[in-house]
Amino acid sequence: MFFAIKKIWIYTTFACSIFVNSGILFQCVLAQNLKISGQITDAESGVGIDRVIIFIDDEKSANYFYSDKNGKFVISLPQASPANLIFYRMGYRSVERPINISNDTSFSIILSPKPLPLPDVTITSDKEPRLLLTQKSPHAVTRFSARKIEETLADSPADVLTYAPGIFIKNYGGMGGLQTVSLRGLSATQSKILIDGVAFDNYQSGVVDFSTLDITAFQNINIFRGGDAARFGANALAGIINLQSHGASGQRSLKISESRGQYGLHALRFRATGKAPAGISTAFAGAFRQAEGDHRYRFNAFGDDKILRRSNAAFQNLNLLSSFQKEGEKRDYTLSFMYHHGDREIPNAVLQGSFVESEARQKDKYLVGTAIIKWRFSPGKNLHSALRWQHNELHYRDPLIKIKPGGINDRYKTRSLFYQSEYEWTARKFRLLGKLETGFSELTGNNLTNPGSNSFKLIDSVQRIFTHAATTFEYINETDQNFLALQFGLRRSEYSDVGGALSPSTGINWKPFAAPLHLRMHAAHNFRVPTFAEQYYLNYGTQKLKPETSYSVDFGANYTVHHWGNWFADIAVFALNVRDQIISVPRSPVVWSAQNIGKTRTIGLEWQGEWQHPNELLRLRTTYTLQQAEDQTPGSRTFGKRLIYIPQGIATMIATASLPFRARNNIFATLAVRHLSYRYSLPENDFDSLMPTYTLWDLKTGYSFPLAHAQGQINLQIENITDKSYEIIHNYPMPMRMWRLEIEVKI
Repeated sequence: MFFAIKKIWIYTTFACSIFVNSGILFQCVLAQNLKISGQITDAESGVGIDRVIIFIDDEKSANYFYSDKNGKFVISLPQASPANLIFYRMGYRSVERPINISNDTSFSIILSPKPLPLPDVTITSDKEPRLLLTQKSPHAVTRFSARKIEETLADSPADVLTYAPGIFIKNYGGMGGLQTVSLRGLSATQSKILIDGVAFDNYQSGVVDFSTLDITAFQNINIFRGGDAARFGANALAGIINLQSHGASGQRSLKISESRGQYGLHALRFRATGKAPAGISTAFAGAFRQAEGDHRYRFNAFGDDKILRRSNAAFQNLNLLSSFQKEGEKRDYTLSFMYHHGDREIPNAVLQGSFVESEARQKDKYLVGTAIIKWRFSPGKNLHSALRWQHNELHYRDPLIKIKPGGINDRYKTRSLFYQSEYEWTARKFRLLGKLETGFSELTGNNLTNPGSNSFKLIDSVQRIFTHAATTFEYINETDQNFLALQFGLRRSEYSDVGGALSPSTGINWKPFAAPLHLRMHAAHNFRVPTFAEQYYLNYGTQKLKPETSYSVDFGANYTVHHWGNWFADIAVFALNVRDQIISVPRSPVVWSAQNIGKTRTIGLEWQGEWQHPNELLRLRTTYTLQQAEDQTPGSRTFGKRLIYIPQGIATMIATASLPFRARNNIFATLAVRHLSYRYSLPENDFDSLMPTYTLWDLKTGYSFPLAHAQGQINLQIENITDKSYEIIHNYPMPMRMWRLEIEVKI
């Protein structure tokens, strides 16, 4: 049966290849576009509104247009191409209109006035053009829309985040390895991760493993670079990453894809939306990925250069998402579930002259349920409430490490319940937010102890209760020529086991001239609470740890030009100082403990730029990060040394070209480049620990074509085109050149 399926797969792939080549050779008629026109007027005065941004949201188009001085607009779209048109103007309520037309059409849009709140991460994210979110925020912001996510050749959100300034992804072992984020030179525990505006925390280790998240579940990713615990809560020392899942929709749609690649890679994905009984909108998504993971790597054993294969590196991941939404006149209800089940082998480090076999294996799973209610009491007065329940399980098994009879066999379960409620009051130029958060978390496992007692007797579980109260005040004044936004935030947090913290923040965004130049500044005092591992792990935890604290400040500017396409440039400079950093301190040759004695300082510069051809035939995005992260712990032997694995420079580029043929036919190609400068693998910064720079080139090309009442697409992706041998973590080699073929159908 397996060989029959494999033969069918080979024949199908061969037939699709012939189809693609035939299409490329013989289809040469340009796509026929349809014209959409109309006028946008004020609901109160009936006067046309100029400079309304008409944003196209169809996962294929990131273009946007403006209405003229009389509120009139004319745009064009490919024939029978479903899309959402979002009409946005500061000071008015946005209007979203789904369209799927087959002839030229005209219609009118009426916008209702509303106060002017700053773009923000809320429990339910509003769709807004990326440039507005970036231009007018006091933070340095990077946003990836659905289309930009596709262009990054991503499997997980970590693959997308690689192309954001200030972010470095640590990958521990290749295809199925642990993926953690380092933002602005700080560790993975010092960044706040949100899903749909609600905290997605790992109370056990404080680290979110992005390899357990599949990109199919998410349609937008927003990165707020720079600390802001006042608005977002604990752990937001370096910044905030908000993953927005695919929301429920009443419009019927289905997307299915299958991909095959080297080293046994096989992936199946789907996403569907539609209307259920009682007017409930739904969304479902799923992904299954597996691979043997035995990728090639280059090994130098005392001058003898060899190409070897990785062992004990297979993995399987299953991810599921479901979302339900009911919209009412005064209330909106949303209920969503996320599930993950992973099983992966853990390869050993590759050492000089040593080939260490490994039998380590890790199984992890989680289930997350979120309920969200949005009340609209009156114009300018809203209440958002969310309740999130999260259950995590981890099982780590290594029979070769004989610390215990039979080796390591650790099991942990984490349960948490989190509630947040945010009241929003807006006036013409003011916005006031009040937020209350409370929750409970519990960790059970077989390797926990109470370090505060004289005995090291194992305990079954540890708990934590927390409560936060926060407020944010915003003032916004906008005219045709100028823009000024001021923001002030304050949060008080209390924890049952580590005490409390007070976190203030302030920010400004100012457009002083008629030119589209925005200047900004943001400063904050932030904190991070110790994890359960740092407090209660046997032979490591210290119960009386204090929260880490940090001071962050950054200045930035962005500029937009609409001349021969759309140009956007943003630059930021920042400084971060962390105190009472929790680090591992040796107590004996074999025992280490967590202690509050570390201090670090990071300074840096970030750049992001974009250019888009007027007809979207060409798009280019570039980022660059220059940073210096140092140990500032007084009396430390590594004082003034660089923090390990933090590169001094990171540069990325994504260039995309598309060539339309006939209606609904398109050829496209994306070239992605990543460059990483040197970094150190040891705190002493010895020359032998210096890790070399590397540059990776990835290519994705595809052909989209009509398929009866559906749209088909074939993608070919080649990663690491130059067959570069490199490591992100020392002694853990990454894959050399790999290829992947994907077939996709949209209905």
